[in-house]
Amino acid sequence: MFSESATRTGEISEEAQKFLSNSMEASWNTVDMTRSGLESLRAENSEVASPGCMAIQKELSTTTNNTTVKNIKIQWVNPKQILGPETIFYLFGGGFICGSPEDDLSITARLADFMGRRVCVPKYSLSPENPFPVAYNEIFEVYKNLSFSHKIIIVGESAGGNLAVGLVLRILKEKIQSPLAVGLLSPWIDLSHSGESHKIKNLDPTLSVEHFLVQAGAAYMGNKNPLDPLISPLFGEFPGNFPPTTISSGTRDLLMSDSIRLADKLRDVGVVVDLQVTEGLWHVFEWYPDLPEARKSLQHISAFLSKFI
Repeated sequence: MFSESATRTGEISEEAQKFLSNSMEASWNTVDMTRSGLESLRAENSEVASPGCMAIQKELSTTTNNTTVKNIKIQWVNPKQILGPETIFYLFGGGFICGSPEDDLSITARLADFMGRRVCVPKYSLSPENPFPVAYNEIFEVYKNLSFSHKIIIVGESAGGNLAVGLVLRILKEKIQSPLAVGLLSPWIDLSHSGESHKIKNLDPTLSVEHFLVQAGAAYMGNKNPLDPLISPLFGEFPGNFPPTTISSGTRDLLMSDSIRLADKLRDVGVVVDLQVTEGLWHVFEWYPDLPEARKSLQHISAFLSKFI
C-alpha cells in the first residue's frame, strides 16, 4: 500500500516566505571540523534551537527527565496527559556531528503532545570523536533494553533518520521485538549523494552537500564505503515485514531524493508507506516551530503513527 500527500497549491506561509527571503542573503562557509570549530557549531545549533524549544514546551506543558541505559544518557519527554503505555523512540539529527535531545524538543514535545505518549531520546555519541559504529551500536542497545518492557514507535530526523532505518533493519535481522511503526523526517540515508536532489545547488536554504554533508559524512563513516548499507541504509535489503512508515520531505529538501527512493523501495515489497512532500519547504522544516507547516506536518505524522498503536 502506498499513499502520497503534498501541498499542491504553490502557496507557503508568510513565516516560510520570510525565512526563505532572509536565507537568500546568506552565504555558505565550509564547516570547520577542528575541535574548536565543532564546539562552536554545536553551541550555535543549541542557541538557535533553544527559544523555540522552550516556547513549545511552555505552550504544551510538557516536561523532561533524564535517565541512563548502559551509560548512555536518555532524555524522556512527557506529555501533559499520557494516553497509553507505548513509547516513541526518537533519534535527533545534526549530520552525526552536532545535535542533541535538547535541540529537538520543538519536535519531540509536539510528538509527545499529539500522540499522548512519552518520548525516549538517547543522546548518542557524535562524530568525529566517535565515528561509526559507535552511535549505531548505542541506539541498538537502548532500543533492545527498552523493548523488553515497551511497545515502541521509532522516529528519526535527518542523520537520526539514517540511524532509525538502520536500526529497524538490524532489529528485523536479529529478530527482537519490531517497532509498531516508523516516522522519518527528511532522512539522510544516502551518504554517497547519488540522488538527483543532492546535485541541485542552492535548492535548500539550510543544507549544503559541498560545505557540510561531505565533511560530516566523512567524519561519521571513517574508512567505510558510503555505498555500504550500514552507512547508507537506502542501499540495504528491505523485507516485506518492515513496519508501516511515514516519510516527510519538502520540494526544497536537499535530501528529497532519499525520501522518494526509500518510499519506492518499501512500496515494492508491500510495506504500508505514507510519503508527504510539502511544497516550498526545506530539510526538516518541522524543526522550525514558528512555521504553520511544521505543526501541520507533525500532526500528520502523529496521526499516521497513532493508527498502528
